[in-house]
Amino acid sequence: MKNNQHKNVSLKHKLRAGKKLITAALIGCLLLFLAACGSKKTADIKILSGSYVQEADQPAKSGQGYLALKVNIRNTTGQELNLSNDDFKLMKGKQSISPASVSIDGINEIDDQKLDKGDSTNGYVFFKVNKKDKYQLKFSPDAVNSQNDNKLGSSTTNVNASSFKDPGESAKTAAKQYIEAVFLNNKTDQQHNDLANNVNADAKKYHDDFVNGLCNGVDKNNVTDQQADKIFQDYVNNAAKRDSISYKVYEAEPDKVTIDVVAKNVNIDDMNFDQLSSDFEKDFMNSHKDDDNINEDEVDKEAAQYVLNKLPDMISKAQVSTDENSGYQLHLTKKNGKWEVATSGSDSGDYNSMRDQFLAGLID
Repeated sequence: MKNNQHKNVSLKHKLRAGKKLITAALIGCLLLFLAACGSKKTADIKILSGSYVQEADQPAKSGQGYLALKVNIRNTTGQELNLSNDDFKLMKGKQSISPASVSIDGINEIDDQKLDKGDSTNGYVFFKVNKKDKYQLKFSPDAVNSQNDNKLGSSTTNVNASSFKDPGESAKTAAKQYIEAVFLNNKTDQQHNDLANNVNADAKKYHDDFVNGLCNGVDKNNVTDQQADKIFQDYVNNAAKRDSISYKVYEAEPDKVTIDVVAKNVNIDDMNFDQLSSDFEKDFMNSHKDDDNINEDEVDKEAAQYVLNKLPDMISKAQVSTDENSGYQLHLTKKNGKWEVATSGSDSGDYNSMRDQFLAGLID
């Protein structure tokens, strides 16, 4: 009798234990089912790089900028996706920022495209941001099959606007360094700059062209290179003090920037060397009209020296140019981490015109 009672108790325990296991299993399945119902599949998004850009002649306000984010999207949703710029939002708290409409050559936007299951794509999306703020990039794609839209969730990734570089500003600094190193003989910028150009070679060529032009303009047979070099030094030192040169970003891509340069410089273009020599020779001949032994070569030499002696004072009193055509566009390209000013090729037209202005008409 006792043995039967013991067996019955043992059986009840086993039945209760079995019910608990079944109940736990059912609860587990239910939780998994509910989790599956509540979970939405998301695509994987990564920011590969970013840079501030500027559309042609469309600068942002101070402290703001157009941020171009290069993103990689991998379709991990199990469904074919429709992609467009409208899938992106930049969030700052409750504030939602839509993509900006920016047209930059050489930059491919995400634009409208389909992305198959398991595939990935890269492209840019633009936002107007405050450069010091932090945001979250939110990506909410649509499935090609609209019946499954409600199963897709949003992916987010952090965006710190202050961590991205502004190529326009660094290129503007590089343009200033180039002009001061080459045309204003700034020794510091010749040695320490952010340029891929050989500024020392460009500065020497500018010097040599100025000296040769001056010698030819005055009298190359009676002007030494040393004398012409002295005039050059007077000119560039005076220009460094009095020239008014401004720089503004016109257009900026991550690795290519156009800078507007307005150069108002000391103008010696109107100095008529031939007239100065002629005036000297007339005065000389008048004062030596009774001299039968005038050596014309000596007169030419003295006339050249007269012009050279006059030039430093004339340069110091020369007006700073107000020519409205003194605005130029310099094109700079990033090479191995440094900016290169286009001094030759199809992008160098304005550079050559600007160089002619700094040469003050000494080279035809």
